[in-house]
Amino acid sequence: MHYLNYKELRQHGSDTFPLEFYAVDPQHPRYTMPYHWHSETELLYIRKGEFKLSLNGKEILLQEGELCYIPGGTLHGGEPVSCAYECIDFNISSLLHQTPIVRKYLSVLEKDGCQIQNVFTKEQPGILKCASRLFAAARYKKQGWELLVLSGLYDFYGTALQKEYRSRTERKKEGHGRISQIKTAIEFISCNYQEQISLDDLARIAGLSAKYFCKYFRVVTGRTPIDYVNFYRIDVACYLLEQRRFTITEVANQCGFNDISYFIRCFKKYKDCTPYQYAKQQQPLGIEK
Repeated sequence: MHYLNYKELRQHGSDTFPLEFYAVDPQHPRYTMPYHWHSETELLYIRKGEFKLSLNGKEILLQEGELCYIPGGTLHGGEPVSCAYECIDFNISSLLHQTPIVRKYLSVLEKDGCQIQNVFTKEQPGILKCASRLFAAARYKKQGWELLVLSGLYDFYGTALQKEYRSRTERKKEGHGRISQIKTAIEFISCNYQEQISLDDLARIAGLSAKYFCKYFRVVTGRTPIDYVNFYRIDVACYLLEQRRFTITEVANQCGFNDISYFIRCFKKYKDCTPYQYAKQQQPLGIEK
């Protein structure tokens, strides 16, 4: 059982309308955004609080009312701070590339390394109004919402092109290659978290020396490799506890912890409570210890 493949393989939306809306607040079981990537484009809107976001290792602090544009293939994740945020993931080719004129305009975004800028603030009120209408349509899904969403996306891209809200993203081969190497290591963790994983294992998978891998991994994710392994395992543990089908010992074993005491210490470190306390919150009737 793999809890989450960090290169997301699941489909966002349906075959006929490849777009999905997500709303997340502090009560959401997946409140913290794990590092992942997907082929779809993503719009991230901060409704309340702050979000410490990383895009391919670049740190961005998003504030309430701000919007982030995340191109497909970008490694991203981060920590919300007293935050409520919403995401829209969509397949830009399937959803919008229906006519030659649309394909012509949107292809400009990739030409010569020029893409839409990542962050939109109050200094770009027009684009934020587009996003507000777009997210409202996806959030409430009233009759005809798909048409309003499509209208909002065309409005968003048209405004971005007209106002020159673009940034040059000249990718250095070395930097792009390092991101790919970190992606490889993260995907290895997601597929092998139940097994023993060492720093040497991850460095070898990434094709780097242990010293250099550790340094760059921390630059990209904000954590050391082994800290990130345990962080991921505890996130899986939370998911399993929410299923209400496993004892705490079984959860620990399924997440690669052979020592129950160490599992409890790690759980408290990342979640500020014990596994039993967490499980009790998910299941008021109690859970077997």
